[in-house]
Amino acid sequence: MSPKWIVAILSVHIFSNEVIIFLILLEYKYTETFDITPEVQAAYDDHGYIIVRNMFDKEELTNVKRVLEDSDINEKHGYGIPDGKGKNAKLVIWSHPGNDVTGIVARSRKVVDSCQKILPGSQKCGRIDHFPVAGQTMADIERINEIKKRHPLKHVELDPGDALIFDANLIHTSGPNNSPNRRWALLYSYCLKSNNPVYKHHHPNYTPLEKVPNSAIKDCKNYTDFSGKDFMDPGVDKTVKADTLDK
Repeated sequence: MSPKWIVAILSVHIFSNEVIIFLILLEYKYTETFDITPEVQAAYDDHGYIIVRNMFDKEELTNVKRVLEDSDINEKHGYGIPDGKGKNAKLVIWSHPGNDVTGIVARSRKVVDSCQKILPGSQKCGRIDHFPVAGQTMADIERINEIKKRHPLKHVELDPGDALIFDANLIHTSGPNNSPNRRWALLYSYCLKSNNPVYKHHHPNYTPLEKVPNSAIKDCKNYTDFSGKDFMDPGVDKTVKADTLDK
């Protein structure tokens, strides 16, 4: 089973994430009283995504950047896979949040409470087969081309701290980064207990998540202890080719 929804947080530079979506951009501004109302739920169910502006402020993003840029997480656990266009995408994947800042973000109420309420949403086109392309996996291009005739390609532009919350079945892609700036994207995937995988594979089975208050994101000063995160071993990742990895 795949995660039912994904939240993508842009943490450093503005970038465009190309997403096949329906008609319009659905935007909401985050405040401490932000909630998934029936209207927000209906928009998500219908379109497969919502954008939440300013979900994370500058201080919270600075805390996250300290983990990504000042620790050895990339050197120890990162690996590159070719994108088929002459470049490599560098990934660091873990199965459990842990107690560092990135884990605290994943467990914060502002993220988890939204997650619990929008999980019922599903993409109307259903699941799409994926096939190996270069070192990654890619959705069935023939079906994608047919879908694009009815649902034209749209560009989702996010500022630092914005969040794109979308159903895992929403068709999405990101173009190459041709700018001189590093492009960070922090993604969290969540899955209901009722959607627990029926067999063991490279993604974890259901594990209870302990929520923390939003203030914990700023209070957390753990930038280097990644115990409990269970980092992905690319050799067992069924979505990439191990012999194409650039460690």
